[in-house]
Amino acid sequence: MVRNNLYTDGSEFVLPDGTPYSGFYHVHNTIGAMVGARHIQGPHDRLTAVSTSASQKISRIQAQLNQQPAVATRASVSVSSSSGGSSSSSSY
Repeated sequence: MVRNNLYTDGSEFVLPDGTPYSGFYHVHNTIGAMVGARHIQGPHDRLTAVSTSASQKISRIQAQLNQQPAVATRASVSVSSSSGGSSSSSSY
């Protein structure tokens, strides 16, 4: 699970090379804060909190994400009819 579209002014996080990061970021429930407003499949840097308050903020977000119910996935169900055939239905 991910919380998207968060913003920092540059006082909360640094990039892996130690450069202060300002801009949009997202938080994964298991990984923590990462660069970019939304998660992408390609490589993107993890952010390191530079203060206790920033670290606590990320921990709170991760705890909230872990308490959210899982998103329903698409299920396919086959049902036999009395005539011997079957029909399928899908739901989200």
